[in-house]
Amino acid sequence: PSFLESYSIAVREFLYLGIPVIASNTYGIPDIIKDGYNGFLFKVGDWEALKEKLLLVLNNKELLERLKEGALNTHIPSIQDETKKLDEIYRKILGLENIREDKRIQLSKDKLQVDPNDHRKVYYNLTSIIIVTYNSSSTISQCLNSIISNTSNTPIEIIIVDNNSKDDTVKICKEILSKANVPFKIIENQKNIGYSAGANRGVEASKGEFIVFMNPDVFVFKDWLSEMLKYFQIENVGAVGPVSDYVAGLQKFQLYTEQNTFSDLGTLSREILTKNRGKGIESKLLIGFCLLTKRDVLERIGLFDENLFLGNDDLDFSWRLRINGYKLIIATDVFVHHKGQVSFKSEPSKKTELLVQESTNYLY
Repeated sequence: PSFLESYSIAVREFLYLGIPVIASNTYGIPDIIKDGYNGFLFKVGDWEALKEKLLLVLNNKELLERLKEGALNTHIPSIQDETKKLDEIYRKILGLENIREDKRIQLSKDKLQVDPNDHRKVYYNLTSIIIVTYNSSSTISQCLNSIISNTSNTPIEIIIVDNNSKDDTVKICKEILSKANVPFKIIENQKNIGYSAGANRGVEASKGEFIVFMNPDVFVFKDWLSEMLKYFQIENVGAVGPVSDYVAGLQKFQLYTEQNTFSDLGTLSREILTKNRGKGIESKLLIGFCLLTKRDVLERIGLFDENLFLGNDDLDFSWRLRINGYKLIIATDVFVHHKGQVSFKSEPSKKTELLVQESTNYLY
């Protein structure tokens, strides 16, 4: 593998097949290649060392068999493993390591109350909804239709930034939006420039005072936007996020309702709104599947870091909000459905693992 690779897909593939690997000891490679167990490591650029390792394997069949056995017994983290690890990181940041998912938590000291009927400051201001798509044809129609059907009481524009999808994503977007009474733009990138860069292109093309970053596999319900906007009554709010059913940390909807079963997601949304109307909590982190912020906030703290191609953009964004004195609010009365990792599934899992790992390496 190239020494520029942060976590080589080729290394993983060979180990999956029980093939020992001789590789340079750079970036994440030493995390999975153990010298003398499932392969050998050599210093970047040390061709003599590489030659020595190759000859060692070629001249010793017993050693080669031991290395093959080690390769077969090497645990390679799956995308599920990486997701679990990321959830653990979020929990540590939020101080939730010892809280079980099926237990309600007491957050009274952090609750923020707003007047649920007072939308005067934000009600008539334009909100730009930015959706970055990549092979999103299986969910984008439901996403767009849910927005169009459930956002009638505040002005919006929809901006699609497509990262060179190979399916019918762009065609579906054009068909739906051309028939809707909603201003829209569709930006078609000639290559996949990553989530962060795509979101930034959307901001640059937008006009709204408020901006929502939304994944194409999110489905919203009645009055979702106006209910989130009201939290900007609170001083120094930088961003607001809803609760959901596919999310880590404090945005899990189960933390804010006693009921465990619902006939449908619409019923769940109404129950959460009725029970928690006007109540939010301050958080250290907001997950980026549905994130509401303001243009002047972005102008102050900057757009997304485009070095983060896939993943960790929300962690970095939340951190920059907090160090600039902004509050991050979870609207416990707004539920949206998040299907989760749909674009991930359109690519081989090993490729998405690599992209996420590269973003993680850059951030840390």
